[in-house]
Amino acid sequence: MTVARFIEGLRQANGIVAGLSEMPWRRFLAFNALGAALWVGLWVTLGTLAGNHIGTLYPAAQRYELYLLGAGGVALALVVVRHLLRRRAMEKGRLSRNPDDQHTPAR
Repeated sequence: MTVARFIEGLRQANGIVAGLSEMPWRRFLAFNALGAALWVGLWVTLGTLAGNHIGTLYPAAQRYELYLLGAGGVALALVVVRHLLRRRAMEKGRLSRNPDDQHTPAR
């Protein structure tokens, strides 16, 4: 329960899993509050440390911003190419249009 706060996806499913496992609500409340307090404390501490050292962090961020922008551009281009190739394959009838059968050829 407490650790799930720090893992994206598990945080959202936290209450559902507790309900399905029939966890008593008081126990859920205690562990959820502990996890929330630790999560907030961690991010406030990291934000404070980063804010105190912004003079050191900002030049490093500026130095690598073109590399990050380039990597983002390459990632975007790959997503667009993948989309176009999948659309072309669907138009030629090589892929099924059923989302559950995306990896199997159409019959």
